[in-house]
Amino acid sequence: MKRLAIAIILIFLASLGVRGESTPEIDSLIKVATSAHDTLKPSIYNEICWKARNIDPQMGLRYGRMAASIAKDLGRDADAARAYGYMGVCYKNVGILDKALEYYETALRINEELGDDEQVAYSCINMANLYINLDDADKSLPYLMKVDSLNSKIDNKRILSYYHLNYGRYLFMKGDFKKAHEAFDKSLELRMQGHSDHGSVRNVRRFIADLDVVTGDTIAAMEVYRNIMNDTSDIDKPLLSDVYNSVSNIFLNRQMYDSAFFYSEKAMEYASAIGSKQKISAICHTQGLILYNQKDYAKAVDKFQSELSFSEQVFNDKLNQSLVSTKYATERDKKQKELDSLADEQRWQTIFNMVLVVMLALIVWMMVMFIVSNGRVKKLNAELDEQRSNLDETNKRLTSSLMYARDIQQSAVNSVESVAEIFPDSMVLYKSRDFVSGDWFRVESRRGLKIIVEADCTGHGVPGSLLSMMGMSALKDILNEMDMSGEEPTPDKILTRMRIMVKTMLMRYSEDGMAINDGMDMSIGIIDPKTNIMKFGSAYQMAILIRNGESIKLKGDRMPIGNYIREKDFTSQEIQLQKGDALFFMSDGIKDQTNPDLEKFKLPRLDDFLLENIHLPMAQIGEKLLKTIEEWRNGSMQLDDMTMVGVRI
Repeated sequence: MKRLAIAIILIFLASLGVRGESTPEIDSLIKVATSAHDTLKPSIYNEICWKARNIDPQMGLRYGRMAASIAKDLGRDADAARAYGYMGVCYKNVGILDKALEYYETALRINEELGDDEQVAYSCINMANLYINLDDADKSLPYLMKVDSLNSKIDNKRILSYYHLNYGRYLFMKGDFKKAHEAFDKSLELRMQGHSDHGSVRNVRRFIADLDVVTGDTIAAMEVYRNIMNDTSDIDKPLLSDVYNSVSNIFLNRQMYDSAFFYSEKAMEYASAIGSKQKISAICHTQGLILYNQKDYAKAVDKFQSELSFSEQVFNDKLNQSLVSTKYATERDKKQKELDSLADEQRWQTIFNMVLVVMLALIVWMMVMFIVSNGRVKKLNAELDEQRSNLDETNKRLTSSLMYARDIQQSAVNSVESVAEIFPDSMVLYKSRDFVSGDWFRVESRRGLKIIVEADCTGHGVPGSLLSMMGMSALKDILNEMDMSGEEPTPDKILTRMRIMVKTMLMRYSEDGMAINDGMDMSIGIIDPKTNIMKFGSAYQMAILIRNGESIKLKGDRMPIGNYIREKDFTSQEIQLQKGDALFFMSDGIKDQTNPDLEKFKLPRLDDFLLENIHLPMAQIGEKLLKTIEEWRNGSMQLDDMTMVGVRI
């Protein structure tokens, strides 16, 4: 099987040629538009906008704006709506998704006012597609259902093919790969029957290939990607950028780094041509990982920082700051010694001048030396000023990178609103010690079960955040695998697989191949809403159950996720929950905060707080707890990241 895979890859590499680019159809339309009557221009400009959307989105936007302007002047609302929809696609292709959403909504509103069910359906498809691109699958579903309802009246096979494609993408994001494949197959069947253009057929095949990659059939995926890249009949730059980047990631996972970088460069060409910052960021992320795995750390740093990619977190800001500070201190000491030497020299020259004041020649010599010395001092001061300026600029870049890393981590954990959708009466306290956090949590609803996971990684700041992103990625993979296989998720199974994945990843990234003594503490609660039975398990953590005025400690296994000498199997326990029970999952950063006298907040004080305030809504408990801890600290430094997730049954 390995030989077959290598053979496929070699054939794949040999079959790729250089792609050309031509737009004779657009050129022809532009010529027609120059002499056309104003009443015809909206339709022609719209056609140019549509044809240019994947080749030159900026050109598409120019002609889309002209189409909308003339259509509004002529009172042609249908043409204006089409222009807004096409411009939304152009904005989506360049990654300006807020503008795309604005234009899609405008097109949808106009089409609804016109009562044009067919165009309303197309607008809803655009809205669903955009929310899927925003990784917000749940918001796409109402638009997909509306398309399905409208198409039962208008019976448009082209619209139906778009519906199945985007419904498949929705199912893909939800982890239902079997149904996603069925939806993609239906879309492909309709498009192969002639209910769409050739480019649309390629797009469906691309998503089927993406699905093959996720399910492990990279050979089939590579064959599809190769056909798309060799097809010169239509240049779809957004599609080609995504396909080349997908191929690059396949080679990256196979540790074929030169090939991976070659295809990432091709992906970058197309992403840069359309100006899509979103795609450029994703490609730079891939290139940074390639360079990092090739141990070309200098270029990896440059790639991560210059493009503000997701991998800013790989590099320890404190290490960088320490290196910069050390270099500055060394240079400063060196210059200071030179200045001290000059000062001593001037002192002796002054004494000598006073003693030998009568010697005019010596006085002249002293003046010359003074001028020279003064010039050297100015030069040294200028060099110090330049170094100070460079350090300030470096600090600004590091701060900007850290803020970007914080935004990425914040988007990876749940928002307060998303937790409230699963547990209406809930609270989230998530406050990092530094820019980024070593704590993380996830609250999810899968296959009728409500899952709560809270973890505290070794360290805090950038090192801790790297482990936290690793942990969230591992959890997602574990849950997706269980969804695909139909295996029941239990805390002990999840903790065991997390331990294997974390140990493997830590071993891989240690320089000497020895185990790294890092890891994470974790607690997991999986609740069946039908029975109110919770399966609980933890690794070196505990949770608190408040019931009828009593605080009950839920304890698990006294070993972390990671390398541990006395390693045992993880266990789960079942707890019958009651209506009104309150559960709190937390990191030890809550109880370990100290006041100015270095006294810790401690668990008994936390228990008293929860029992005194349990009558309040959960959100108010979270706000009040944060305020109480801040008052306890009374200006002292926050010692650790703080995380608490609370839910009421």
